[in-house]
Amino acid sequence: MEKFIKRFKGRWTNYLIQFPFEWWITLTFRDLVKSEYAKIKLKAWTRKLIKEEKLQIAYVAVINEVNRIHLHLLALGKNRHGKTLNDVSIERWQKEWAGQSRIQIIYDVVGISRYFEHNIVLKDNNLSEVLLFNLKLLKKVQTSKNLIKLDGVKEWDFNQGFYVPHIDKKSVQSQMKQLVEGFK
Repeated sequence: MEKFIKRFKGRWTNYLIQFPFEWWITLTFRDLVKSEYAKIKLKAWTRKLIKEEKLQIAYVAVINEVNRIHLHLLALGKNRHGKTLNDVSIERWQKEWAGQSRIQIIYDVVGISRYFEHNIVLKDNNLSEVLLFNLKLLKKVQTSKNLIKLDGVKEWDFNQGFYVPHIDKKSVQSQMKQLVEGFK
C-alpha cells in the first residue's frame, strides 16, 4: 500500500508542477468549523481578492481536517496588463482572512507540490477534499504542452451555486485498485 501512496502522490506532483503558482496559502479558523463553512469563507475571500485586485485567480486547494479544519492553496493570478499575485500586498490579504493566515511567495514549485501532496493523501490513507478553481486560467498558463489530468477531479465553479465537485472516491478507489494490481 505504501508503494501505491507514493505513486498516487507522484501523480499530484506531476500535475501541480505544470503551473507557475505564485502563492502558498494556509488559512485557518479561530473556531471549530465544518468544511461547508470553510468553503463559504474561501469563496468570499477569493471573490474579494479578484474584485479588488482586478485579477483572474486560479488555485488548487485542499481542505485538511487533521486536528481542525484548515485550507492549503497553491494560487496564481494575472490580468491582461501583466499584474500577478506577486504584485499584490501579501500582508493585506493575510489580514483580510477572519482567522489565522499565512501567505508565502513560492520559489520552489516542485518542493511545495510535494508538501501539498502530504495534505491530500493523509497518513491514515484517507483523502482530503481537493478544490480546483478556474481550470481555464490553469490551462492557459500551464508550462507543459499536454495537461496532465487526474481522473475524478473536477473544477470548483463559483458561478454554479455552491456545488463543489472534488475527488470522486469511487474513481480514486478504482485507480487505487489498478495501481495496487500493477505492483503485484
